[in-house]
Formats: sequence, C-alpha cells, structure tokens
Amino acid sequence: MTQRQINGEIGEKIVLAHLTKLGWDVQNSNNIKTNHPNFDLVAEKNGRLIRIQVKSKEHKTKASLAGSWYPDKPTFNKSADFEKADYVVMVRFTPNNPEDYDCFVLTIAEATKEVNWFAQELISRGKSTKHIYPYVNLDPRNSIEYPFNTGAHWAKYCGRWKVLETGDTDYRTLPQYSKEEVDAVKEDTVIEPIKHDNCSPITLNAPLQNVVVFLSNGVNPEQPGLYVFVIEGVGNYVGKYTHASRYKKEYARNVEKLLTNKDYRPKDPKGFRHIHHVLAKAVKMDDQKISLILIENCHDKVLQNMRERELINAIGSLNGRRNETCI
Repeated sequence: MTQRQINGEIGEKIVLAHLTKLGWDVQNSNNIKTNHPNFDLVAEKNGRLIRIQVKSKEHKTKASLAGSWYPDKPTFNKSADFEKADYVVMVRFTPNNPEDYDCFVLTIAEATKEVNWFAQELISRGKSTKHIYPYVNLDPRNSIEYPFNTGAHWAKYCGRWKVLETGDTDYRTLPQYSKEEVDAVKEDTVIEPIKHDNCSPITLNAPLQNVVVFLSNGVNPEQPGLYVFVIEGVGNYVGKYTHASRYKKEYARNVEKLLTNKDYRPKDPKGFRHIHHVLAKAVKMDDQKISLILIENCHDKVLQNMRERELINAIGSLNGRRNETCI
C-alpha cells in the first residue's frame, strides 16, 4: 500500500469507530469494491441510510477537502453511474500519532459551497486549485499567505456528528407501516409493500411466464436492484439482483425442477429454498396470483445488502423460512 492509501484507511477507521459508538451500523464500501468512486462508508441507524466520503490528511494543522478543483467538473460525486455520497468527513491526524485527530463533518451541499469558495479565494491570489487544504489549526505561516483559510472558519464543522441524523440527504427511506400492517405481514397476510403503478411488459421464463411484473417509478429493470415477489394470500419475498437473469430465469428454473421432480443440484438434491416451494405451489394452483415488483435500483453491494435487510425486516414474511415442502 502507498502512504496515501494507508492514510485513507486510518481516516476511514477513525470515522467508522466514531459512528459505531454513536449507534450507527457501518460498513466500509471499499471492502466490497476497491476505491468506490463516490463514497467510502455506508451507515444505517433507525432506518436512515447515509453514505460518507472520508478525506484523510496526515498533518498537524491541515485537513483535506478536495484533491483538486475544476470549474467545469464536480468535486464530489464525480461518477453519475453510482449512488451519491451524502456527507464528507475530513479527518486530520498528527503524523506518527493517529490518536491525535480531528473530524469535520459537512453535508455534500456544504462541502461543495466551501470548496467553490476556497477555489475562488485561491484564484484571486493567483494560486493553483490543485489542492484544497483547510488550515483547521493555528499556523502563523498561513495567516499571511492565506488569510481567508483559518481554523476559526472550519471550527463550526468540527465534531459535528449530529448533522448525520438531521441533515438533508438524497437517501431513500422505507415506507412507514402501522402496527396492524406489520402484524398482518407477520401472519403471512399480503400488504402492498410499495406503490407500483407501472405494469411492465417483462416476462419471466416458464413456468413463471404468467407472473405480472411491476416497476416502481424510475427503476431500470436491467440495472442492479431489489425486488419483491408477492404471492397472493401467502406472503412477500424480498431479494436482490445484479443481473436481470436473477429474477427472469433462476427462479423459473428451480420451480420447473420442483414441478418435474428433478434435483436442485447433483451434490445438493434437496437444496430448494422455501420461496421455490411457495412459487411452485402457486403455479400448480393456477388461480393463485403471483406478482413481481422491482422496487429500486442499487449498484453498490454494501448499500444493496443493507437495503435488502431493511426491506426483509419490514415486509419479507417469506424470507428466512425453512425449506419446507409446499407441493
């Protein structure tokens, strides 16, 4: 690892430890996808999902807000094809003493405003905008060359962890259910898990070709995401997919095996999951309605896992069931 990578890892560990102490469930997205383009950490608390970009700097007085600034390019959330960060946390730690550190917490809107202001101040002084390094601690040398860049200016962001629970973000929240609706799900009574006005022409492979597929607003069925099977009068099953073949072909293939008395796999002949048995039974009954709802797109694997778990807890009455035979 390079020193820059080591410093980045130290900063991420500092933020992760702080969030964990504050009751957040945190995962490092870089453990799944090396150097995620828009953020480093995904955190969840009380149904609220946030994504955080960590900017680390090993220095006594300076932090790092951005490696560079360009007038015609975004400084944060540079990749439009991935989920966006909600917050930036600047971590400054002392060389050879990572326990001496400060954390500065900004929303993406605040970080964007600050980096634009900082860049304009540099430009007005004929300076390069290659490095946006806030002086968060007193440095006498800084007051002459960069009088605008003072610790007092950045102090308002120091240790401001509370904003993670209250700041505006573009994250998606789960639908809210009454106690009666939650109890109904637990009793395998189907409720509508999400509004789905758009009936899709998508057809699953036989023998699930009669399943009606719905798309939530804005969902691209060919992009990674989350779905729910709704079996009328039985319950809901929440799943995730990377490729559309997951919901178009794989369930159909396993249901067909059950209906034709074939093994699941040669080394695991009885490995069918409960949802396979439920779907197969519904197909045999002919008049039992099956729907598939593509709920949302989600490209990042860490975020996708957390969203799947949340939806399972809310509406997944058929998830986690034993492999009992239903046909």
